[in-house]
Amino acid sequence: MLTTCRWTLRIGLTAAVALAGSAACAQGVWVQRLAAAPPSRSDHAMAGDTGRGLVTLFGGTVGSSQPVDIRGDTWEWNGAAWTQRAPAVSPPGRMGHAMAYDPVRARGVLFGGWSGMSALGDTWEWDGVNWALRSPATSPSGRYSHAMAFDAARGRVVLFGGTAGGAETWEWDGANWIQRTPATSPSSRYAHAMAYDAARARVVLFGGSNGATSFGDTWEWDGANWTQRAPATSPAGRNSHAMSFDSFRGRVVLFGGRTAQGGKLAETWEWDGTTWRAITCPSPGGGPSARAAQGGVSYHAIRGRMVLFGGFGGGTLGDTWEYVPHSFVLSAPLGPGSLQFDNFFCGEGGQTYVTALSVNTPGRFPNGWFYGVDVPIQLFLVELNAGPPFLGLLGPTGLSSLLLSAGIPAGLLLHGVTATFDAGTGLPRSSSPPIAFTTP
Repeated sequence: MLTTCRWTLRIGLTAAVALAGSAACAQGVWVQRLAAAPPSRSDHAMAGDTGRGLVTLFGGTVGSSQPVDIRGDTWEWNGAAWTQRAPAVSPPGRMGHAMAYDPVRARGVLFGGWSGMSALGDTWEWDGVNWALRSPATSPSGRYSHAMAFDAARGRVVLFGGTAGGAETWEWDGANWIQRTPATSPSSRYAHAMAYDAARARVVLFGGSNGATSFGDTWEWDGANWTQRAPATSPAGRNSHAMSFDSFRGRVVLFGGRTAQGGKLAETWEWDGTTWRAITCPSPGGGPSARAAQGGVSYHAIRGRMVLFGGFGGGTLGDTWEYVPHSFVLSAPLGPGSLQFDNFFCGEGGQTYVTALSVNTPGRFPNGWFYGVDVPIQLFLVELNAGPPFLGLLGPTGLSSLLLSAGIPAGLLLHGVTATFDAGTGLPRSSSPPIAFTTP
């Protein structure tokens, strides 16, 4: 059974530590990042640059006025801030294009889009400093609202569909585009989404539109053929949604989209290779609003979370969100020697939950601390002054207290994280984004 959790952790001058919560959980939650951001936009494209530990964003349409303001700007997200890049050479402005990162050649690959006047059929690569226009011998025709993903098992960027793209499947090998002719294929569509499932070595495609119908079908590409899956549970038909693979948790994550009638969606779903599961966990602040989010999501491998930017709701949006296994945040100091944290996470049972605080040792958790701990209930840990860990157990009542021998002095640099461990094996499953702060 899925259970929503919010734990509040208080550490006080009188050396009391309390942890309040509920049953074991482990879905993801959305956390908004309040950083200066690119201008609000939709129909842009993003790709995670695993070589440089960044997420790259290019283009899109800014604002909601007519004529459409189509941009050709390049931005990068490092997990804390957006930075606009100023390359000497750059693709012309466009919307509805697609991007994927090729880690074999350490290049972001961009294809196609809509210029405001015509569909584009150009191929560009981003090396982190500059854009380079490629001149392949063969290439897909101009199109937009297509989808791309890098197939790591075969070292190719896979492209499917799009306006004027029909049901075509193409692969980019770093030098040329090669059209594939699979025996079976998804039907002609645009505004669908694709992501590479590294755990199962398949490119996953979901949804899209043919102008009359919004599809709700799931397909997988194995490098030779498309196979339609028939999951017991599936999202409703939609288009203009966003998808990315969460490699930390081994699942494809889908967000948002638009119904055939034009209604915007704010749903989050996860694909585990067998079925789709709706994520029902309330996120801090309510999570991202309903939006058409095509192209506006990517995975930040270094930080282990999916990044969502912008999209179109009632107008273009300019907010930044991260989808994380847990959210462990410092909510407010309660006075000298007293701190409060909020812990948000959701999921299922069979896991041990650990919260750790450490002085000046950001790399010491979670690995290596809790192997072999046979505690099939929640566990709270505090380490202060590099001394031995203090353990506090959260029992069936949902509340436990831990007394420390002294208060928390001001000026300590603390690092904190929450991790989940399999209750049977003791092996780590996931962890929250780490936080760092100085005690007041």
